[in-house]
Amino acid sequence: MERNITASFVEAFAIPLGIFDLGDLPELTLANDLIKEYSTQDHALVPGGKSSWNIDYGSILHNPKLQDLKEQIDEVVSVYGEHLGMSDLILTNSWFNVMPKGSEVLPHRHERASVSGALYINSGIGASSLYFSNPTMIYRMAEEIKNHNTVYSSSAASIEAKHGRCIVFPSWLEHGTSINDYTDRTVISFNYVNKNSIT
Repeated sequence: MERNITASFVEAFAIPLGIFDLGDLPELTLANDLIKEYSTQDHALVPGGKSSWNIDYGSILHNPKLQDLKEQIDEVVSVYGEHLGMSDLILTNSWFNVMPKGSEVLPHRHERASVSGALYINSGIGASSLYFSNPTMIYRMAEEIKNHNTVYSSSAASIEAKHGRCIVFPSWLEHGTSINDYTDRTVISFNYVNKNSIT
């Protein structure tokens, strides 16, 4: 007997990654020039590169000269946050990494934050992409996957680190990079939380 089967699929627990193009902002050039005035240090998560993380001068995006850039990122995060059902997100900290050829960013998460992001102020051909680990993989037990290239079965997703691109994502999502092959790949990273969580 012939049967008519109707199928539908529900996208449950999706993890959106926000991609925003800020490439025409003059503040990107200003930011790239300004960071040369800041000190950096080695960081365990950025082998081969330099970072301003946890240096006592404070958040790079709180520099008054970058106020316009900060306001643009505030808007980007607000749009992303609304998409996720979040509101009243405020910047808590920001820093930059400078990565020469051969460096990388090891897999990590941003603890004590809600939304994080990366803004590429110096990037080009050969710059390592930003990749995200699939958080559902550790819960899979007996699946035999034949196609690893779907949004459901792939172990990771990657986004190209284009100049002027701002990538925004949930802070709990593990991410890192492959080996960089671009001279001085430079990224400003940032964390936001709900203003009511600040004590």
